[in-house]
Amino acid sequence: DITDGDYSTLKYMLIAWVGENVKPLHRARSAHHRVAIYQYASSVIPMHGELQVMTPSELSEENLRKKLIGTKILAEGDEEKAIAHMSHNRSHGGGASHDNAIVWQDPEGVKSAILSLRSDTDMVDFVVFGYTDDGKYTVILEKGKGGVSACRKHFKDDAVVFVVMSAVVPDGAYSVQKNILIAWVGPNVPPLARSRSSQNRVQLYQYATELIQLHGEIQALSAAEISDDLVTQKLSGSKYDKAGGENEEAAAHRTRSKKGQHFNFNIHNPDEFNDLLNQFRARKINWITLGYEGEDQSVRVLNKGEGGYSEVTSALKDDNLVYFLLGASPEDEGNYTQIKNILVTWVGPSVDPLHKGLSSQHRVALYQLIKKTVQLHGELQALNSNEISEQLIFEKLTLSKERNEDDLVACRLKDEQKAADKEKRERSQTSNAKYMFVSTAEVACPFQGDEEKTAKEAIGDVADETTQTNYIVFGYADNKTDLRVTEKGSGDVSAFNKYFTEDKIAYVLYGITFQDGDYSVIKRVLVTWVGQKVKPLHKARSSQHRAALYKYVNSLAVLTGEFHALSGQVSDVSDDLIRKKLEGTKILDESAKSDKGKGGLTVGGGSGRGFKKGESFQFKWEDESLVDKSIASLSKGEVTWVQFGNTKASNFLTVVASGKGDIEAISAQLKDADISYFLLAKDCPDQSVSGKEAGNYNVIRNVFINWVGPDVKPMVKARSSQHRVAVYSSLKQKIQLHGEIQLSAHDELTLDVVFDKLGVTGWRVS
Repeated sequence: DITDGDYSTLKYMLIAWVGENVKPLHRARSAHHRVAIYQYASSVIPMHGELQVMTPSELSEENLRKKLIGTKILAEGDEEKAIAHMSHNRSHGGGASHDNAIVWQDPEGVKSAILSLRSDTDMVDFVVFGYTDDGKYTVILEKGKGGVSACRKHFKDDAVVFVVMSAVVPDGAYSVQKNILIAWVGPNVPPLARSRSSQNRVQLYQYATELIQLHGEIQALSAAEISDDLVTQKLSGSKYDKAGGENEEAAAHRTRSKKGQHFNFNIHNPDEFNDLLNQFRARKINWITLGYEGEDQSVRVLNKGEGGYSEVTSALKDDNLVYFLLGASPEDEGNYTQIKNILVTWVGPSVDPLHKGLSSQHRVALYQLIKKTVQLHGELQALNSNEISEQLIFEKLTLSKERNEDDLVACRLKDEQKAADKEKRERSQTSNAKYMFVSTAEVACPFQGDEEKTAKEAIGDVADETTQTNYIVFGYADNKTDLRVTEKGSGDVSAFNKYFTEDKIAYVLYGITFQDGDYSVIKRVLVTWVGQKVKPLHKARSSQHRAALYKYVNSLAVLTGEFHALSGQVSDVSDDLIRKKLEGTKILDESAKSDKGKGGLTVGGGSGRGFKKGESFQFKWEDESLVDKSIASLSKGEVTWVQFGNTKASNFLTVVASGKGDIEAISAQLKDADISYFLLAKDCPDQSVSGKEAGNYNVIRNVFINWVGPDVKPMVKARSSQHRVAVYSSLKQKIQLHGEIQLSAHDELTLDVVFDKLGVTGWRVS
């Protein structure tokens, strides 16, 4: 309860505690989870603030009340404390790196400008901050009167600006003056500057609250959404007294957003909508679309139908906001199918900011309303065409699986097994054995029940070079979900390729011997086979199982690489091709030396992948200066990805596209009939930093991505492996590469996969 004049207000806040000894990865992940929890809580109750705590002394009743009321107006003598706090931030970075701490060019001028916002005599209602041209100092770009429209000119695509603004907002029968911080980071700002801006925003907010009371914050995604109305809306809140709160009937038609702000939620014709829900439940219709009409903020029924997803797609336009309830029939794991219901929210990329803001609030209210009549099995939000398809809807509806009692018992026994496993591994490492084990303490086991023990023993046999076993075939149990050991034995590819059938998925741990001078060495590879007639849901799930299996096997027997059978042809999995895969870099280095000065790379032929014996692949850039220029832009942060592809002359590659963005931007470039190569500069948490500084540092890592579309012809698909190695080797001479990803399905490109390949182990995106 917060006393506010003659009455009390019940306010809610989120407290996030991050202990001093929390590991860097968990610390970094906590920021994402904190935001997600806050957003979810805001959809249920009116949230008024949050507090991040790192030491016990920071958590007190006084600090909670200060945060909920807004920092007190400075009493006499407090201004000197604020200056000392500012100096501390300047010298210590406020918890950020020294390079990223705010350094004021004119500290006294900054203090005076912020204080002028609370003055009755100064004609100032905004102060705009930015950076000097060299980026060393933070300065005042402008101060004046006129609200958002007066400072909009500073919101440029390549600029970072912060605005401390004062606005008069209605509060019952009177008006009050409130202050807000607006943070603008343009879409063309380089990644490093973007990372710095996040820390500087927090530092500026903390400093400003020492001088004036701040009531909110806006982080703008587009200049169009910043308006005086948005500022007023953000600063407006509803009062709740202890006696009762707002009228229940009114509250039933309202949905809450952050910090007490409210949006009205109304169904235009509730009787019609309820009737359609009953028809949907009775399976008389299979979909209902809802949306808005003009500026009206009431949700109304747009259409209905008896068909499937294809009937709805015509409404999913760039300038439309559509909610649709759909009955879908994803294939179940048993011998039957059932209809499951999902609510999908489509927010087109050209939807106006007002409705875009409403969508997140109305979506929650609509979901709760529909649940009263119809059982819902899931929800999906899509902001562009790459995020929605019938396949994605099916995957969303079949994501969760129940585990049987044996699995639960096995989980409870895992902790007891860990100590024994660790002791066994330590004995193996200190012995004279010629194989190596590494810790599995943080690696999840993809096998269930007794199958875990069987798999671990089989992998140990392959890792032990004193045994004859050099391969294990992994497949699926009858439920097509649980992994199991299908066979283990000794021999070459012909010993296990009988499992490579067109309707099956198989994973093989295979140890192959390499002669290197006067001695031999065994290298282990995980071979993945996905038959051409495997059903889409199982094919999609295989990429997740492959990643989990690779991690687990690699924790018990060191793997040298992976081999994917992309063409679906058994002849494309051979010892020769696997050898080339595992020693491709060495071959290329030798070829590059022999071709030095010729402007290209040659890969030796051999009998495989569609090449005749003695045939070689000559690879050249069509315009190498353009390639160098694009890579230079990537290194400077001017772009975050570059795409390479073939020209009409099939052996020549060129720069196809480049731009700013993350994996979503690359996903938009993936065409089913194309082969493409990408460089992605990914902003990653720096795991080398620990202690209090952990989570405040990011590093840029470059990953090479090879896309081979599912509609590429088998012969071309077979050749792509040698092409990929040649392109990778060429690019590696121009820029440091930290990892490589091979893709053959759209759902294989995820942040988890990128982080895994870049060595950011343990990181997960929620």
